[in-house]
Amino acid sequence: MTARDLCTIIPLCVLTAARGSATADTPVTRVTVRVYETPGLDPQQKAAALHLAGDVLASASIDVSWKHCASPDAAGSCDAPPLGELVVRIVRSTMERGDRHLPLGDAFVDTGTGSAVLATVYVDRVDRVAKAARMQVQRLLGYAIAHELGHLLLASNAHNTRGLMRPIWHDDELRSDRDADWSFTVQDIAAIRGASR
Repeated sequence: MTARDLCTIIPLCVLTAARGSATADTPVTRVTVRVYETPGLDPQQKAAALHLAGDVLASASIDVSWKHCASPDAAGSCDAPPLGELVVRIVRSTMERGDRHLPLGDAFVDTGTGSAVLATVYVDRVDRVAKAARMQVQRLLGYAIAHELGHLLLASNAHNTRGLMRPIWHDDELRSDRDADWSFTVQDIAAIRGASR
C-alpha cells in the first residue's frame, strides 16, 4: 500500500439507501427537508445532488419533499420552527486544516430523546474529496446528504460496516459506484421504517 493509498481512506458521516429495495406494497414515509445553503453553491450541482439523495432515500420508501430555504421567496415558509421537518445545511467548513480525513458532514441527534433535526454537509470538503477521487462533486454531495439524513431518520449517529451508512469511504469505492456501496442495507431500511412509525 502506497502513501497515496493511505490518503484515500476518508472518514465520513454521510448517507445511502438500497436502490430498488422498495416495493409497491411497502408503506411510504413522507419527509419534508429544509435545505439551507452557503452562498455561491452551484445551483446545478445542488439540484443534481438533491435528486440523487432523494433517489437513495426513495429506495428505503422515504419520499422527500425539499423545501429550499436559502432564497428570499422562501422566507415565510422557513421562518417558523421546523416542527416535523428535518433540516440539512450545505455549508463551507469554518475549521479547515486541509485534512482529507475530516468528516464530510455531521448530524445532530439527541440520543436521549431519540429526536433528530439538523444535518450539516461541508461542501468544500466534499469538493476536495471528490476531486481527489476523480468523481463528480454532485454525486458525492448527494451521497453525503443522503448519509446525514439517514442519521436523522435513524435517530442515531451509529454507523454500519457496509453500505451508505459506513463511516469510511475509499477512493476506489467512490470511483466504482457499486450499488451496494451507496445503498442502505436491509437492516438500515428496517430501522428507518421502525423509527418512522
